[in-house]
Amino acid sequence: VSFYGNSPAGNEYWDSRDISGNIPKMFDAGRLFLVNNLRKLQKNQHFDTTGILEIPIEAIEEALINAIVHRNYYLSSNIRIFIFDNRVEIISAGTLPNTVSVESMKMGIHIERNPILVSILKDLAGMPYRGIGTGVQRILSECKKAEIKVDFFNETEAEQFKVIFYRNIEK
Repeated sequence: VSFYGNSPAGNEYWDSRDISGNIPKMFDAGRLFLVNNLRKLQKNQHFDTTGILEIPIEAIEEALINAIVHRNYYLSSNIRIFIFDNRVEIISAGTLPNTVSVESMKMGIHIERNPILVSILKDLAGMPYRGIGTGVQRILSECKKAEIKVDFFNETEAEQFKVIFYRNIEK
């Protein structure tokens, strides 16, 4: 859902999609929803260019594929994409596995919660997933280059993992 303002309260929103289908279709639809609802910035480019997405597409794709691959499929909850004026949230069901912390994840430590799904997606054409544990580091690198703040939250009480990209609303 792409909300007005910075709160999910209320009944008004810019755009909303219910996404279903197989994993490649859900990934593509989620990516398209994000691309269509984020600003494109000129950033000193020629006027006739389409602009650069305000949040790096590589970071968006990585956060989205991680939400799909590493979610807890035993929990009856959907992956949620929330776009607010000041941030973008990608929320997946389930917390990090017991031995992984947000800090260790940032260093490249990973455990495959869904190893069969990982093995399938690594070989699936068109899916940007290698399964080598460097995705979060790429998110951090791309966001640093674009001067976008990003945070990761392992919310144990809510049984969810959240990635938040903070939008530079003054740009």
